[in-house]
Amino acid sequence: MESVKVSIVIPVFNAKQLVEKMIQSILVQTYSDWELLLVDDGSDADVLAMLREYASKDARIQVIVRNRAPKSAQTCRNIGLQQAVGKYIVFFDSDDLIAPYCLRQRVDFMKTHPHLDFGVFPAHEFTGDADAATSASTKWGVPQPHDDVLGAFLRTRYPFTVWTNIYRRAALTDVSWDEQVVVYQDFDFSLSVLLKNKTFAYCETAADDYFYRIRHSAQSTAGNYVTEAKCRSTVYLFSKILDRLKTRDDYVRRKKDLLAFVLLHWERLAVYGDRQQVLEYLSFVRKYYAWQVGAVIALLSRLILFARKRRLRKLEDNAIVASRFWYKRYAKPLSK
Repeated sequence: MESVKVSIVIPVFNAKQLVEKMIQSILVQTYSDWELLLVDDGSDADVLAMLREYASKDARIQVIVRNRAPKSAQTCRNIGLQQAVGKYIVFFDSDDLIAPYCLRQRVDFMKTHPHLDFGVFPAHEFTGDADAATSASTKWGVPQPHDDVLGAFLRTRYPFTVWTNIYRRAALTDVSWDEQVVVYQDFDFSLSVLLKNKTFAYCETAADDYFYRIRHSAQSTAGNYVTEAKCRSTVYLFSKILDRLKTRDDYVRRKKDLLAFVLLHWERLAVYGDRQQVLEYLSFVRKYYAWQVGAVIALLSRLILFARKRRLRKLEDNAIVASRFWYKRYAKPLSK
């Protein structure tokens, strides 16, 4: 078969040793017709020097320094998308790893399925002290028992994510990374692709070819989702999604689907946020959902804030359980 170029876009911000491991996993690919766009987001001088050293040794590697605001991985990915020249494009994270056959099996699949906008491949997670190739944990990129992919995404049950996929670059001319979104970025991009009705298929015969690194730190706790910037971003993201869904015939159903995610963020706010954040979030909920939904969340919010103030952990936990039980009853018609 004729060789076609694959563009690999990776935003980089420090984490020198992990970035180097990802670059090395690309250099040993059995498929050689690729370009690697390393888009730097303001790394330390030694990291940038390391990137440029790799570029000086391999003409397929380009180092691009972000030259506009905002500072973010999404901005870097958009810059990479704009400068990519490959027929296909993949978006990888700088601290993960790929199998030596990753690009080969993805390109072969797309060549034999010319009608698809993107293909989906299996991946699993690993921790820093585990062997990436053999660590078998949570898997993405495999067919689910149901075929309601949009509903699964809205309910935070991601059957795939950005790095499990290879996209036909021509299919992304009307899709980009929203640079106002500072949390749940991969979810937002995947949902944008689905709402644009892009065609895809799972490569069910593929071996796991992407290994997602789990880095346990303060940045990975639920409390990290309730910073002021991330709370604003989440309200913006959910509002944007609901406004898009309004044009669909199944809007009522999809709004109920997204409520699972809306409640997940509310739980994080109720447990880790402050009273003002909860009140502002309630304003968003009341704008888009029936008064009963806002009333239930308001009541449970007061209960949790009361329990937190008096350190009544059991009462706080029971309120969270009650919210999940209520959602299951509220969303029950979706399973029929």
